[in-house]
Amino acid sequence: MASKNAGIDSANARLKLVANRCAKTVFILSGYSQGADVAGDIAAAIGNNRGVIPASRLLGVALVADPSQAPVGQPTIGLPKPGMGFAGVRSGGFGSLTQRNGILAICAPRDYYCNLPQGDVVMRFIGHLGSHLDASDPAGSAQKLATIFMAGLIAPATAAINQILALVNDPNLIPNLVSRGVAFAKALAQQLFWLAGPQVAGPATDLVNA
Repeated sequence: MASKNAGIDSANARLKLVANRCAKTVFILSGYSQGADVAGDIAAAIGNNRGVIPASRLLGVALVADPSQAPVGQPTIGLPKPGMGFAGVRSGGFGSLTQRNGILAICAPRDYYCNLPQGDVVMRFIGHLGSHLDASDPAGSAQKLATIFMAGLIAPATAAINQILALVNDPNLIPNLVSRGVAFAKALAQQLFWLAGPQVAGPATDLVNA
């Protein structure tokens, strides 16, 4: 969470600096994985008139493996229908950027980071924990997680409450979280092998073992 916020702050500072220096400059945002999460949040703020530059100066956004996907009302290349990322759907969508087709999203169907199985509540729970817990602000993190769950981003509100209650009351909660976490780590390691080849074999193996 801290690294994502640092990325947002850094990119916004750069956008503001260049925009002020060069009145006619327009921008394109792009990002991969956590970079897509950062770029997507910046774009969402701009598209909803809360950004450091007006939406008219943002030509478009390209997001690859966005964990906060999917763009509202817009298809994602690689998926037959909008998926849900590991961090949950980005609240509020992209505003005016969606209306003028300013968002390009790409996701591999078997990439859990941007296309988590819809029925797997445990994996979504792990994803929300990993994406929203901030060690420096545990109370704020808990409030944010509660808001996400109650907003129905996991399922319709009543079903979400029942699923989470069943999850936390399960005596096998910790072993279940661990086993699913290991499965996610293995899937991630396989993607690293595919993306980067043998040079990441050691770190990926360490990840699975850890």
